[in-house]
Amino acid sequence: MGLITAIVAVATIGGLLFGYDSGAVNGTQEGLKTAYALDEAGLGFTVGSLLIGCTIGAFLE
Repeated sequence: MGLITAIVAVATIGGLLFGYDSGAVNGTQEGLKTAYALDEAGLGFTVGSLLIGCTIGAFLE
C-alpha cells in the first residue's frame, strides 16, 4: 500500500504544480503583451514555448 500511496502523492503534486504554473503564466500575459508588443498569435507562441520549455527541462533534470 505504501508504494501506491507514494505514486499517487507524486502524481497529485505534479498536477498541482502544473496548475500553479498555468496560473502564474496567465497572470503575466498582459505584461508580456505590453512589454513586447505581441499580437494574439505571438502571445500564444510565447506561452506555448514557456510550457514546452518547462516540460523539456523537467525531463532533462
